[in-house]
Amino acid sequence: MNFTCKPTDGAVVQLTERVENGIVLLDVDVTYDEPTVPAHLAVKWSVPCVDMYSLWSAGYKTMRKLCPSWSMQKTKARLASGAPLHQIISADGRNRMTVALSDAMTPTEIATGVVEKTAELACNVHFFTMPVNHITEYHATVYIDMRDIPYHESLKGAERYWAEKCGYPSAYIP
Repeated sequence: MNFTCKPTDGAVVQLTERVENGIVLLDVDVTYDEPTVPAHLAVKWSVPCVDMYSLWSAGYKTMRKLCPSWSMQKTKARLASGAPLHQIISADGRNRMTVALSDAMTPTEIATGVVEKTAELACNVHFFTMPVNHITEYHATVYIDMRDIPYHESLKGAERYWAEKCGYPSAYIP
């Protein structure tokens, strides 16, 4: 995948892509010369829009349709609301792309939309969508699962990733 990120506030951004067990992990490292309230930062990429039918995210109720890139579907998350997970599903219930973030505390947004002219799905991950405290460095990992597996297995994989790698175990459900 070809990832892009253009910071606007003097940040130095390093994107490092690695693949583990068929899952793309994109490390996003941001540094500043001095303590700074970070400006909005977006990491963008696109994938061919093949066999993509609907969208799922924990915050959506009945809104499941894929929208055009000029009106993207957005999954917003921060410490006290939402989950940074956005999934695209085929018509027969297969995973086409699951995006999850390692950081569930910082205000973020995952957005996708179909670029009608190129038949691609534009994907954006936005960090610092609301003001946060001054920082000199920031690290997050974007988890991208595009394996052709049942959608629920991909969701379970993201849940395991959060529990094992990010320190966010699932709550006990009686």
